[in-house]
Amino acid sequence: MQTAAVNLNVKSSSMLKNSIACTTRRPAFRRSCHKLMRHKIHLLWLLCFLFPAARAILADTGQFTAGRLKYRETTGTHSSVKNYSYEKTGSGYALKLSQDDIAQEILCDAAYHTLTEHYTRADTGDNITVRREADALVFTGSADGRPVRSKAAIGNEVWYGSKLLLRGFILSSNQAEVFYMSRPEEQKVIKLRAEKQGLEELAVCGTRFTAVKIKCTLPDYPVLPWKSFFWYRALDGILLKSEERRGPPWVPMTVVELTHEDPKNLQVGQIGYSSPGH
Repeated sequence: MQTAAVNLNVKSSSMLKNSIACTTRRPAFRRSCHKLMRHKIHLLWLLCFLFPAARAILADTGQFTAGRLKYRETTGTHSSVKNYSYEKTGSGYALKLSQDDIAQEILCDAAYHTLTEHYTRADTGDNITVRREADALVFTGSADGRPVRSKAAIGNEVWYGSKLLLRGFILSSNQAEVFYMSRPEEQKVIKLRAEKQGLEELAVCGTRFTAVKIKCTLPDYPVLPWKSFFWYRALDGILLKSEERRGPPWVPMTVVELTHEDPKNLQVGQIGYSSPGH
């Protein structure tokens, strides 16, 4: 009986120890689970926050090989199609436009700054080249059957031969940028100020995108009511749509909208693209 009592006491003591150990382990186990869940939640939050930024960074630092875009341009009752092709060059990028009788080629460096612009128009025979020389843009060639040789001072400002090249600004943290656009068909330049207006949802090509809305104004004439708007895809800086005022207030607004993009050569890390908006 005494031996049995000792065994019973030993078993009871062992069960009590196991129970105490189990009780003491459960809070630790729960703390481990809570800690693991917190790590997972933090990881998910970081992924949600960093994934779009990573895609934008990849797009900004990547390159493209070749591709095509199509836009529809409408002014009043007149509508036409703009076809663009793009490709990577040795140290920058090349853009080509065809629209009716107009052909245009723009070469820019890796920072999207225009180097040269070549404009031709088959029905008039116009053939004009624009290049930067120090603080001026030089127009050479022929227009309306007469030789062209003129200069337009732009100082140290950025020159964009196409609003496509605002892509770098779109993906940057800058809220505004002043730049010059060239108009080879008129042998003129126009100074513009682009300012970010925030994000908007936009439906293009049957798909909804988050777009960065840009307002362009004339910085040298702040009292004038002239303004145009552009929407660029927030992820990669592709121009989706524009509503441009290309003249005095009584001239109808010109609307340009993306209707097709060739995705065959697009991969994560490649450059975005859009259309010029002369």
